Amino acid sequence: MATPVKLRHKDTGREKIGSAGYSWTTLFFGPFPALFRGEYLVFLTYFAVAAVILVTLPEWGTFLCLLMSLVWSFNFNPYHLRKLIERGYVLADTAETNRRAAMTVDMSPAVMGARFMSPDLKTDAYRVFLVKKYKIEKNEALGKMVVGERLFDTIDKALAYADSLEFADGSPLSPSLTPR
Repeated sequence: MATPVKLRHKDTGREKIGSAGYSWTTLFFGPFPALFRGEYLVFLTYFAVAAVILVTLPEWGTFLCLLMSLVWSFNFNPYHLRKLIERGYVLADTAETNRRAAMTVDMSPAVMGARFMSPDLKTDAYRVFLVKKYKIEKNEALGKMVVGERLFDTIDKALAYADSLEFADGSPLSPSLTPR
């Protein structure tokens, strides 16, 4: 059974529910879940392939379409979740649900926008997470660390600022609505 996953657009704050896991609706209703989720190209492609199979192979067509539906039902939810991430949505659910969703699409929760669950500036993993998420880099011309539009003398000050942004909205599990 698919697990619902709450996602939030990083710029607009609009929320959507994605699914992680097997798509029973795709198994039973073929291309229609794609249509209802706004994946029009997937719907048209699926429908066209099924039509071609049914017309060109009348005696095997039904069996092949059922097989196609079975195979696609394993792949549609992860595909749709990846598409939402590509469109700017980030994970905004519980840590466990975010972890499951990330495993489903074979991405780390941090890549998908979820917050780090052990926020300690003393750990290397959290420091690397902040550097990647906030694109912290050293500006050679200025000789300073850059986080967004702000300059810092040391990496520690830049990381402390990124850490303060990470929990600015008070919730360690949901992404901030402000663009970075």
